Amino acid sequence: MDYTQNNRRISREMEPAIVKEFTEGLIPVIALAKKYGITRCGIYKLLNRNGVDTTKAGPNAHPTVYCSFCGADFVVSRLSLRKNRRRFCSMGCWHQYLAMVSIGQNIDRYGMMHARVEALKHFGLKVGQTVHHINGDEKDNRKENLAVFEDNGDHVRYHRGCAYKEPVWNGSGVPLPTVRATINLTNSNDCATR
Repeated sequence: MDYTQNNRRISREMEPAIVKEFTEGLIPVIALAKKYGITRCGIYKLLNRNGVDTTKAGPNAHPTVYCSFCGADFVVSRLSLRKNRRRFCSMGCWHQYLAMVSIGQNIDRYGMMHARVEALKHFGLKVGQTVHHINGDEKDNRKENLAVFEDNGDHVRYHRGCAYKEPVWNGSGVPLPTVRATINLTNSNDCATR
């Protein structure tokens, strides 16, 4: 029986790379099948032919990964690798992570996280409020370069040059510079938030 799609066959030279992607790269069978243009059954046969145990109780069913918070190694199921971008070894690590990001910042964005922390030192930042970098440099987190808008809508309207509410806090104390010199308020799409 032929398990290829679109008449593609996997050469013997490519098999070690596929085995490595499955065992070390932890890429799911369905993704490998799509990448190489063959069926999942074909990938399973290839893995079994190369001595890889693909059963749910096999050694590849529960790989060892590291905790996203503390860095400790622990064992998870392959399914949880596909579902979660971050993994935690315990509920304690997960709760500490949540406490660290509880002020609403995305820790993948350097400037946003540090700007919110800096704004908290000088202003009682609430959930939903948006921190703005006055000079546009997300890494410049001096108090003088930060302003806080009540919500993201006001922040977006400011950047579009529309009528907006003044920031609830401005670290510099100086009014924010105008974004656009001319504003077309007759065009409803010009200032609409999406």
